[in-house]
Amino acid sequence: DATTFMANAKEVESVINSIYFQLRRDPGFSRYLIVLEEGLADYCIGRGNYATAYDTGLTSGGVGFSKDSWAVLYRAIRFANNILDGIGNTPLSQQEYNNLTGETRFLRAFAYSWLVRNWGAVPFFDEQNMNDFNKPRTPEADIWKFVIDEADYAASNLPEVAKSAGRPSRYAALALKTEACLYAGRYEEAAEAAGLIISSKRYSLVEVGKADDFLDLYGHTANATSEEIFYIKFNRDSGSTIAYMYLCKPNPFVNMGAVGIYTDYQKNKFIQNWDQNDLRYQFGLYKQTQNGTLNALTKTGMVCSKFRDSEWTGSST
Repeated sequence: DATTFMANAKEVESVINSIYFQLRRDPGFSRYLIVLEEGLADYCIGRGNYATAYDTGLTSGGVGFSKDSWAVLYRAIRFANNILDGIGNTPLSQQEYNNLTGETRFLRAFAYSWLVRNWGAVPFFDEQNMNDFNKPRTPEADIWKFVIDEADYAASNLPEVAKSAGRPSRYAALALKTEACLYAGRYEEAAEAAGLIISSKRYSLVEVGKADDFLDLYGHTANATSEEIFYIKFNRDSGSTIAYMYLCKPNPFVNMGAVGIYTDYQKNKFIQNWDQNDLRYQFGLYKQTQNGTLNALTKTGMVCSKFRDSEWTGSST
């Protein structure tokens, strides 16, 4: 119970961890939320329950996945609202209060940004009205304004350097504001927020000279690279089923795959016209020539090989 549990800063932080747990679940950033979106992209083809909803309507499985993604985002928001509703009763220093409310409001705005980009107008709940369950949808523009305002608060109250890997800093909030302003058509504000990130000189592109250098950015050992502003990190200890959905058997990277998402190097014009000397093409796409799951669908099929760990010998995905 947040009203009795949050007795100090350490306990507030542990409740904030529950928000991250929701975002990391399979219906969130471990699988469904990402793969359902990719099925709508020009360069991708969704298979089965991940097929493009614009063409066919969602399958019953796709409906279930979308429902679950909706639910984890709103759970993240609910936990944030609970924290913000009770944190005023917690004995905290001003800096602790600023940092913890900044992180909580950032995560709540982050969750809303993914709801509104997927579903447009959605019901809005904050700590003031979180028990009003019969709310109509709030207009899309209002949700984006809320995200921008919350990102401003977070940018003013989060530390310059994240407290630990995977938690947000001031620059994570500015990145969220940049993105939200682009969706809202507030381009000058987007440029200003992005400019503050750039002028900090804290971030830069990871240098690549050959295709496999991208492992320095996407490999399981990559951590806190110069490109990363805010991320939900996965590694062998805390796994993800994203790779499982992008790969298929057989492939040289991991001995598994369900091919929820694939592409085609002849039928897909985006892929066909891509310069094959581009290192991203060489690293991120794999032609399946052996008989397997993808070959049953298309003889000119390709899978995304960005997410890989060729040294992994376990059975877990």
